[in-house]
Amino acid sequence: MGETRCEQLVGALSGGSTVLSFFGVGFGGGETAIRIMAVGEVVNVLTGYGGLVLVMTGNERGFTVSVVSGTIVTNLWASRLVWQRLQVWTPVLPPWPRTRLAQH
Repeated sequence: MGETRCEQLVGALSGGSTVLSFFGVGFGGGETAIRIMAVGEVVNVLTGYGGLVLVMTGNERGFTVSVVSGTIVTNLWASRLVWQRLQVWTPVLPPWPRTRLAQH
């Protein structure tokens, strides 16, 4: 299993555009995304099964806190980047109140 991941990593980092071109012409531009995901996979492999060990030893609270914290930070950062680069507001709440709701 380790050899397979290592081979996939080497392939993604060295010839990502060649591999992606097998899926069609439009996929060749995804080389940067493949490299980012490959680096993420390296971090995943190097850090091991920390979450699984925490859950198996009854320490799932620590795992839950780390996963939730990471998810919150990732989503906030992604929303910020989308707003800065595309001026698209992705959160559910509006960025500012446009009109006051009618009071009954």
